[in-house]
Amino acid sequence: MLETLCLQSVSSNSVMICVKSFMDCLKKTLPEKTPGSSCDSKIDYLPKNMTKSKALAFLASRYEEVKSIGIAAEKGYWDFSHPAFTNLIAFLRQL
Repeated sequence: MLETLCLQSVSSNSVMICVKSFMDCLKKTLPEKTPGSSCDSKIDYLPKNMTKSKALAFLASRYEEVKSIGIAAEKGYWDFSHPAFTNLIAFLRQL
């Protein structure tokens, strides 16, 4: 997932400590929706995709907050020189 690579590229960013604390709090506080069960609109569930939620939490910490990893890329929020992107960049160059 692109969010995984993006998060790896900012893993040493000091705000990631806050993001991790927030995600840990969600895991302790919210129930996980069981697959196949109906969704009760009165219950707050753990996010369906924790990686996407973690990326959005990081983006919410930026001075100019964005809601899209693509726009975040345009703003330079992800470190594309990070080794996490090596294989993806090599693949794109082969196209």
